[in-house]
Amino acid sequence: MTDDQHGPDARASFDPDRAAALRRVLSETAAEEPARTARRRRRRVVAASVVTAVVAVVTVGGLAIGLGATPPGGDGQAGPELRPTGRPSASSSSTPGSLEPVGTPTATAEPAPSPTASPTPTRPAYDPADPSTWTIASDSIGPAYLDAVESEQVGTISAFDRRPDDVDVECPATFFSRPDGLGLVTGSDGVTDATTYVVLSGDQQLGAAALAALSPTTVEGIGLGSDTASVLAAYPQARKTMDDPAVYGVQYAVEDGQGRYVVFELHEGGFVDTVTVSRSDRTPYEFCG
Repeated sequence: MTDDQHGPDARASFDPDRAAALRRVLSETAAEEPARTARRRRRRVVAASVVTAVVAVVTVGGLAIGLGATPPGGDGQAGPELRPTGRPSASSSSTPGSLEPVGTPTATAEPAPSPTASPTPTRPAYDPADPSTWTIASDSIGPAYLDAVESEQVGTISAFDRRPDDVDVECPATFFSRPDGLGLVTGSDGVTDATTYVVLSGDQQLGAAALAALSPTTVEGIGLGSDTASVLAAYPQARKTMDDPAVYGVQYAVEDGQGRYVVFELHEGGFVDTVTVSRSDRTPYEFCG
């Protein structure tokens, strides 16, 4: 930069009118500053007054406001604490793997499982005409119940065809079958007309998978086609009451605490092909003798 650029001629070239306008702006700004300062003070006073009023209202009402404080109830006392409680804990007298009477099959709503609940077998809606929807319990297999009047119950088992009675033998049992390979026997002790056992069976030649698809199951998912490991995993308290795979089978009995049993019978195929519900811990040897 040259001396000429900083000389008197450069200063003289500044517009006198602009210089005068700048001086007026500076003068007006300086004159208004006290007024602005006064307005700021008034706003601070008003804000402080509002805070004081809120504190006074809170103090008079006796309301303690703070992190985690509980609002008062209608009588001025602290009200109940509100917080998420989650699902109520369910209590039950039954134990895992236990068998209980199922009662008359009805559609019941299942509680929603908690996020940590173990998967449980799901079953389709009960259908009297479809044995795969039935439940095996300690007092029944589907619509066939212990202690029911045998002569009356026979007519309610519509999913099976009743086999003709043997005219040469007077037998207190009723035999049913289906074209798909399932069989059912209900019977009494020959003294009363009350049903004392219900026996479900399946054709071994079908294989485990096919029988499982056709079969009713317990609520734990055990039925025809289940293997030994599955039975014992579902019912660790099961007792082996027979060990004759070739003839009478390997039988595991599960008692319900009321003198009733569900007996799972396996033969040389290694899977359940007969399930009995009765007051005996073994499958009946004979139905008519």
